[in-house]
Amino acid sequence: MSNENVLFLRGSGNKSEDEDVWDDTALIQAYDKAVTLAKEEVAKRIAMDVCNQQTTQKSQSYKHMNHTKKIPTKWSIGAPCRAVYSVDGEIYEAIIIKIHEESGICTVKFVGYQNVEKVKLSSLMESGGLQSQIAQQKDALAQKSNEESINSDTSAYSSQNSKQINGYYHGLKQAKINQQKRRNCQ
Repeated sequence: MSNENVLFLRGSGNKSEDEDVWDDTALIQAYDKAVTLAKEEVAKRIAMDVCNQQTTQKSQSYKHMNHTKKIPTKWSIGAPCRAVYSVDGEIYEAIIIKIHEESGICTVKFVGYQNVEKVKLSSLMESGGLQSQIAQQKDALAQKSNEESINSDTSAYSSQNSKQINGYYHGLKQAKINQQKRRNCQ
């Protein structure tokens, strides 16, 4: 047995066997060493996580800046884009379904929500890409299933009234969600 690993050895000193003496210095030192190693490991992991988050945020903001600067010169029917939804003032992924060249206006359908709205061609922005469209589609489906569970309690309303309520509720809910996102980003 190595002397390094022994924390306590009874009856090995010059003291009498009857004397109940406990020297826990070695035990305390071993504990302190273990705690220090654990703290160092946690600090390394936290530092790596923070570094990874900062790198991800920088690359996302760089990508966002690149997407907002690119403006196509000619829009076409069926082209993906981003447009401002007039109800909540937020930007969403959309598809151009009709272009009115003479007035400089187009009709877009918002991805996932199926809301149709007329917007100025000059206000359109390049799409965030397929991943952004998929994410918006998932958000819309999640909101729709949530709204359906809420609306199941109001089955006495006519289908027309339900559609109006859903659209209004969606607009309010989306505005609240977007407001929370802005607060979290600041």
